[in-house]
Amino acid sequence: MSEQTITKVKHDPNKEHIIIHYENIEEHPNDVIALESNDRAKGSFYDALNELCHAVEIICELPNDAHKRITVRGVSFTHKDDIMGVSITALLQLNNTNTPLVLNTPHKPSTSGADDSENTNSLSEETVTRLNNLIFEAKRYINGDRDVTKQADIFDHQETEELIPDDTLPEESETGQKTDLLGEPEPETEAAAEEEHGTEILTSK
Repeated sequence: MSEQTITKVKHDPNKEHIIIHYENIEEHPNDVIALESNDRAKGSFYDALNELCHAVEIICELPNDAHKRITVRGVSFTHKDDIMGVSITALLQLNNTNTPLVLNTPHKPSTSGADDSENTNSLSEETVTRLNNLIFEAKRYINGDRDVTKQADIFDHQETEELIPDDTLPEESETGQKTDLLGEPEPETEAAAEEEHGTEILTSK
């Protein structure tokens, strides 16, 4: 089985949509594959996402109990010089507001660079372990290891594939945040946080 490099994992619990972007160098050396499905994953996939709530709390320097009000919705991965970097998207429930606060953590590498001798910018070993666990669960999902007891029925099942030129898709900044055609970050709204649409897409780099 060829190796997959995960670049994005997203989950919309309202519609039970799971979106995974990955590269497959052996089979599609010049493509990024974007998989979307409404098949339910195994419980360990959701556990892996939930285990990142504490990481969001630490990275964003929030109060010690903030992780109890955080829901992780997605993770964007970068891979450069064998160093993994991530930005986590999450929702923080507020005490006096009905709509949640959308959080995008700063992009952080798994290991520090030469200019960071105090390791202030790198992820903790515990967070890296949890991220690797999410990557493992994402690969299981890609390869069809899902919760067979709670799959969408034949009429509701959604999983397709099509080729879309890369220049028609929004670019992403180093932080993993979507940008417009001018490279400016797109505004994050509750609707953007609550709605994730798409199909299983094979996109050229």
